[in-house]
Amino acid sequence: MGRIYTGLFTSPHLVKMNERIVLNGKQISDEDFCEVFEETMQAVRRMQDAGLEHPTFFEFLFAMAMKAYDRAGMEYIVLETGLGGRLDATSSVEPVACVITSIGLDHMEYLGDTVEQIAGEKAGIIRPEVPVFFAQTAPGSDSVIVPSGRWGLDIIPSNMNLVAAADDLITDKDGDQMGRIRHVLNQVEEDYDYCIIDCHPGVGIEVLNALAAAEDIIIPIKADKNALDGMEELDDIIQEIRPYNEKLESVRCLVTMYTKDIDVIKGEEALRNSKYDVFNTHIRHSKKVTAWTYENGQSLLETTPRSAATRDYKNLVLEYMGKRG
Repeated sequence: MGRIYTGLFTSPHLVKMNERIVLNGKQISDEDFCEVFEETMQAVRRMQDAGLEHPTFFEFLFAMAMKAYDRAGMEYIVLETGLGGRLDATSSVEPVACVITSIGLDHMEYLGDTVEQIAGEKAGIIRPEVPVFFAQTAPGSDSVIVPSGRWGLDIIPSNMNLVAAADDLITDKDGDQMGRIRHVLNQVEEDYDYCIIDCHPGVGIEVLNALAAAEDIIIPIKADKNALDGMEELDDIIQEIRPYNEKLESVRCLVTMYTKDIDVIKGEEALRNSKYDVFNTHIRHSKKVTAWTYENGQSLLETTPRSAATRDYKNLVLEYMGKRG
């Protein structure tokens, strides 16, 4: 295997500024440092002539480093962010891999007051389809560092920490037990158009929190002869939640796993003739679609865009958006 030319950009320096720019394991020479400084300064003057602001100290050194690496023909470069990551100068580079080594309550005046906020800033280095190596060091930091690989979509996955959080919430008699999720969502409501909360079939404290935060509730139901079983109890719970949720606008049922089986047809008919509001769209069952989606970790639009289930979900979105106006 031949030699690989590598660069390293770090901050701060301890003794000499050359420490920040390393080429093949050696600090940049004074002569090369001065040369890339002059070249970078010329570029900055052109920026100012064009009405742009002078870069910060860190941005200037980063530009110098990139110029030095380009001149030396570096093949791989390790870039350490200066502060956070989302707005850092190093994020202007398209990475082949991202590494987040630690997350703690540092630089709070710039990055945020909580681990979650700071983690969100540091997660700004993440790019779609780029490997991420993350050493979880603080509770809460992993809750926001899950890139979806799709533009405009952030994911906070569930894990076993949710069980412990639910237990803590039940025992917290002094706090707002019903408003925790709503409080968190209110902090980010300006950042997102929609937030979808996927709840498990039970009715624990975490599900009650979700109901108390929702503007619309969609209840998926497998249409069969038992389609209405449990709906009365669930409806009673939702009515009890309403005093805690002034924003709740609608509660609608969605028929899923639909087939042409006689029990399914009768079950859907019974549901539509009941007092409950039901989407016109139903989601048809497809073993192939289900297996393919789980196997490849892709959406229906990516795997089987012409399947019946995919068309149903697209129609569901259109119907939902239409009802919301």
